[in-house]
Amino acid sequence: KREDELNINITSITDFFKVSQVGLFHSNTTSVQELAELLYFLLFVIADPDKVGCVIESNNWGGELIKTMREMFNGRNDYGSNVFFRYKHRQDAIKPEIGIKLRQNKNLFVKDYQKRIKTGDITIHHQATLHEMTKFIKKESAMGYTFSAETGSNDDIVMTVVELATIFDNNLFKDIVNRILSEQDQTFKNFVDQKLKEAPSITATDYNSLFTAQRKANYARNLQMQNRNGNNSGNGFSSGSGWDLLGR
Repeated sequence: KREDELNINITSITDFFKVSQVGLFHSNTTSVQELAELLYFLLFVIADPDKVGCVIESNNWGGELIKTMREMFNGRNDYGSNVFFRYKHRQDAIKPEIGIKLRQNKNLFVKDYQKRIKTGDITIHHQATLHEMTKFIKKESAMGYTFSAETGSNDDIVMTVVELATIFDNNLFKDIVNRILSEQDQTFKNFVDQKLKEAPSITATDYNSLFTAQRKANYARNLQMQNRNGNNSGNGFSSGSGWDLLGR
């Protein structure tokens, strides 16, 4: 984020970053196989798996999508589950699982979405997305209330933004931010450190410890990738960049 975009109350390193919409794929006719191939290409060929995260709605098609990606090329691929955000699917669950389930938590997710849009943590550029957001309303009934599209409108696009808004308190997002921050110039690192020092009850970042831990983590991931590539030689896949996570 730019300095003028920062929240008044800074609580962590993630407050210095936002997610900016750079594209949209919207189709009701694409098969699971076709979508799996597209998503695999985006996550594991174009993007750097260490700097990308993916939120998948955990429903029948979401599970099938994951399974199809995992089995592509007869399993001889660069698929890794580390890029997917994990959530607890039940209140009594001990371990989070891949994918998000709306269920009774939808209203809470919508409130978080409203907060993230208001504070500038998510920036939307696509006109159709913005249009759906204006038609996404609160509907009250004798059983309570819920959020959905007004009559005659759709909310399938805006619901992807609602689900995206859940990432900011997720450990995977914090890991991605730390990796990206470690590659920024010293001026920006000093700016972040100074702002954290000025924030009440926030301990300034020990970058030496952060970068040492990050180097160790990168070494372990690179070693794992080398071993995997040694078993899957001939794919010729490479990584680049994906979703636009903006630091300033």
